[in-house]
Amino acid sequence: QPTGNCALRLRGLPYSVTLRDIENFFEGSQICRDGIHLVRNHQGKLTGEAYVEFRSDDDKRSALRKQNNRIGSRYIELFHVSDEEFSRYFSHQDYQSPARYPP
Repeated sequence: QPTGNCALRLRGLPYSVTLRDIENFFEGSQICRDGIHLVRNHQGKLTGEAYVEFRSDDDKRSALRKQNNRIGSRYIELFHVSDEEFSRYFSHQDYQSPARYPP
């Protein structure tokens, strides 16, 4: 199971967001393979949140510069993630494996 050390939580994503949209948003920062986790509700619909794992602390720091940048018309908020929060997410989501990244 992944840890939150090099992860960020994103909030404010369009409900139509794709993995490619998130990859483009973080252009210049290396994202881990299978490192984009779109959060879904109990009906399987996107919630506007995601977790993204970066390859290094430097990549995460670089990604944080995108705070309040846009995907489409939406401002994206970025938050640091603790290991505890990350673990809670994966246990709550009945985590299997994320959508393949890169696609």
